[in-house]
Amino acid sequence: MFTEKELNWIRSVVDSYVPAVSPSYYYRKNAEFNRNKDKRKSKEYLDKLRKKLPTYSPEEILKYGQKSIRDQLGIENFSGIYIIKNRTYDKYYVGQAVKVYNRAFKHFSNEGNEYIYKDFISGNKFTIDLIPLYSSSYSTLNELEDIAIRAYEAFPKGYNRVYGNIIDKPIYHNEDFEKIVNLIIERIKDKDTEEFLDLTNIKKRRRYINNLFKAQGLGWDSPLSIYLFDAIKEEHKKLRKMDMK
Repeated sequence: MFTEKELNWIRSVVDSYVPAVSPSYYYRKNAEFNRNKDKRKSKEYLDKLRKKLPTYSPEEILKYGQKSIRDQLGIENFSGIYIIKNRTYDKYYVGQAVKVYNRAFKHFSNEGNEYIYKDFISGNKFTIDLIPLYSSSYSTLNELEDIAIRAYEAFPKGYNRVYGNIIDKPIYHNEDFEKIVNLIIERIKDKDTEEFLDLTNIKKRRRYINNLFKAQGLGWDSPLSIYLFDAIKEEHKKLRKMDMK
């Protein structure tokens, strides 16, 4: 899979690693601080987006959650976030989906957040806003969702139980680790694309990486294994999104 020169380079990078606090820790803390600090501005921005787009009732979401109805009306089932507001108690829930109508639909058909559904059938009044990722200034669904959760205080005051995902990709200790991970993924795909596509869960990815590292004489206890695991996971996410388009 690798030339001797490549293996020597990989081993030298791995061997020179000095244990330290993960850079992802500092990245997360910095992002959390800035997003919390700017959440008022974020809410103003998101409110402006919402005003430009339709606001739905649960009954309309239940209707448009059906593909046949959307097809008849020419409604696009886009990638974005949905903001559910309980107008009775001024509580929010924010979620993300590659197909927002399908996902928002579930919360009012007893397949999503159980507390939203209980309040809905109890007679609480709800509205739902859908924001396409492409209509926003944000680059990923994770970023848009997390910022919206903080802006509307959907956690801890609303229905969300946690904040959104902050880290979308591995945060590397240095450029060499990133280059190595990209090289490995490229070689795995070249060697056996079907085998790469089969790495669909945690167990399979761990077993594959463990066997690969043993075969190449690489240590398991370096950040490289974690970076590679996360990178393979992200590659599979990208492939799934492409299949859904």
